[in-house]
Amino acid sequence: MVAINQDMFTLQMLGNDAERRIFLELQKNEMSGYDLVDKTKLPQTTVYRKIKYLQKADLIFPIRERKMSHEVFYDVLHSRIQIDIRKGEIDITYTPK
Repeated sequence: MVAINQDMFTLQMLGNDAERRIFLELQKNEMSGYDLVDKTKLPQTTVYRKIKYLQKADLIFPIRERKMSHEVFYDVLHSRIQIDIRKGEIDITYTPK
């Protein structure tokens, strides 16, 4: 994805309440989907659906994952973006995986 398109997508993601809450928790610490359900108080189905969506968008990635039968469970997730706002300027940094 071209950087400007990635930035626009990231800003749109921050406009979605559930995605923003998940992202903000992952900015603080790496955590599991279970931990995200607990911290965000969002329904489990919403959290796991948003995790898949944000991972497809390449904004978060699993550090560890565990496969059981046909499902993949993410033990620990991490955000790959850092957002800095200073003097009215927004700087979005994407860290490599």
